[in-house]
Amino acid sequence: MNKNIIPIPENWRRHRLLAFIYWFFHYIFVNYIAIKHYHRIFPFHDIEKPWKLLFGMEYRKMIDEHLAKRAHHVNGKPDEKVNWVEAICDWEASGYSKPKSLLNAYETCKKYYPDKLHIVEPLLKKGKLL
Repeated sequence: MNKNIIPIPENWRRHRLLAFIYWFFHYIFVNYIAIKHYHRIFPFHDIEKPWKLLFGMEYRKMIDEHLAKRAHHVNGKPDEKVNWVEAICDWEASGYSKPKSLLNAYETCKKYYPDKLHIVEPLLKKGKLL
């Protein structure tokens, strides 16, 4: 079942305004999950992405820079440098807001980072997401 509630066309990356709108809804989902399950908020979650796109940065460059610099992306970072709660909220929200990502946080971790399940599972249980 497709959980996406935001109708985003396949070529949304070409439309900077749509990218901004998409980011806003993803931001709302991430913080809704963070508040509801962890009693936290991430006011700067992915905050640089829409602005870089609106001011003309090439999409692939922006994504590569974002993945390398933001603490909620695992991508080869040492475990202690990763903000695991924000990563979990991001993964969980992606299932609702990203057209091609229909996995929840547990499924995302199991598929892409199975060696990190020992870190993520207790946090999922704490947030009652597992």
